Amino acid sequence: MKSYMSKGGNHNQKNNPVNSMEYMYGHSVKSIFIFILSHPDMNHMDGIEDLFNEFKIVNFWDTENKKVIDDNSEYH
Repeated sequence: MKSYMSKGGNHNQKNNPVNSMEYMYGHSVKSIFIFILSHPDMNHMDGIEDLFNEFKIVNFWDTENKKVIDDNSEYH
């Protein structure tokens, strides 16, 4: 079975937390066939470094969407 992902983490999902890595460990997933980064929001990028260190990513698709971070943002 091939796995794909479009979301790296669980940033600010306090009401419905989902940890992608725990889910994949629980289902014996060892690799991800395609990781698609649709846009650079933290709920898609949070934890991406850990994900790439723990699982074999066969294909990485970046849609090249851009986002300007405001200096007042908590992510600068």
